[in-house]
Amino acid sequence: MLKIAYHTVGCRLNQVETIGTIASFHSLDIKEVPFNTIADIYIINSCTVTESSHNKSLKAVRQAITLNPKSIVVAAGCAVSYNPESFLNIPGISLIVGAQNKEDIFQEVFKRIEQDKKGKIKEKRVTIHERTTIPAYPFVEKKYPKRTRAYLKIQDGCHLSCAFCVVTVVRGNAVSYKKEDIIAQTQKLIDLNYKEIVLTGVNLGSFSFDNKIKAVAFDDERKSEIQTLLEELLKLGGDVRFRLSSINPEDINKKLIDFMDTEKRICKHLHISIQSGSDTILRQMKRPYKKKRIIEIFNHFQKSRNSFGIGSDILLGFPGETEEDFRETYRFIEENPFTYLHVFPFSARKKTKADSMEGKVKESVIQKRVKELKKLAEKKKENYLKSFIGKKLEVIFETKKEGKLTGTSSNYLKVKSSSKDVQVNSLATVHINALEKGCLIAH
Repeated sequence: MLKIAYHTVGCRLNQVETIGTIASFHSLDIKEVPFNTIADIYIINSCTVTESSHNKSLKAVRQAITLNPKSIVVAAGCAVSYNPESFLNIPGISLIVGAQNKEDIFQEVFKRIEQDKKGKIKEKRVTIHERTTIPAYPFVEKKYPKRTRAYLKIQDGCHLSCAFCVVTVVRGNAVSYKKEDIIAQTQKLIDLNYKEIVLTGVNLGSFSFDNKIKAVAFDDERKSEIQTLLEELLKLGGDVRFRLSSINPEDINKKLIDFMDTEKRICKHLHISIQSGSDTILRQMKRPYKKKRIIEIFNHFQKSRNSFGIGSDILLGFPGETEEDFRETYRFIEENPFTYLHVFPFSARKKTKADSMEGKVKESVIQKRVKELKKLAEKKKENYLKSFIGKKLEVIFETKKEGKLTGTSSNYLKVKSSSKDVQVNSLATVHINALEKGCLIAH
């Protein structure tokens, strides 16, 4: 029996795609093993959003080759598309596959297995080309151990050209999967007894049934297509809730917020990728919205019946960012109900517009700003967590260790409980008694 191991660098979308890739091998007589053990096939799903993540991807490839020099080693994904030569130059690599071609991995590995059987010369193979059609849906047919949350990929690529982002360069234009495939996969995930399904993609809000991206004004009475899709998925029934992953401000309107607020099986949580609270910097980043749109979103959330968890990505030190620009972002975060932040220092990447921009910010200044904003974010998160002491939350418990269960609430808070009345992979309403080390405690 062949042994296969895999390693994922980077975002949750990469993790989803790795699971889809491994699922394609289930038709073979094959066994999954940990990445740090001897295997016949290694698949590394790479990332290049920063130089550090690119280097981690290269390191994982070298590790696999060291573990078993005779194995089939596959490097796939964004780092491969961004700089294929950095992988081709590694002695012992078998196959490199671009970010837009991951559906080719199974066939290419299968060809290599056949070559091995026939004793043919094993040349390095390269599969990197632009996507020209809607890719086949990466169906997952079995439940993975210790997972109660499933990720449902609904689109790939991005139609934007943000100055700092290399993802558009490597993943191509936005493309949405077919409605019937998404519904079929959702039904399978429900049948597999997943209790939460997270809709994910590169640019989630660009999802479109006909692959024609449609902008929505904040006051637009029309439904966004992401809302229409959610309504279709809810019709499937089942004891499952749905969560949206990261979404851009221009894809959120009043109608979507109202729908999320009133629909019980939609999680009360949004991760809004705003990047900056300064219109000057947003313009230089080439983001397709102004701060006014974000304020409209928050003002409408204030009218909600539920307490939404609202997170965001903030990028500091973008070229041209002055101290006043930073202060504007700081005040914006301080004045609005963010419940957590992912704060990143700007890291220039080749092939992006930002790489050649003037006004580079000193690294020491960037790190000072990151530290300051993270401190504010920690304070806001703690205050939000404290506001739930003495209240009830709906939680899906995911793991159990030393008699304590850990789960996630609808509004994306970590909750621990030692109650014998709740079980792993179950949805329970619990009473919050305390806060310990950033985690809510329930009984």
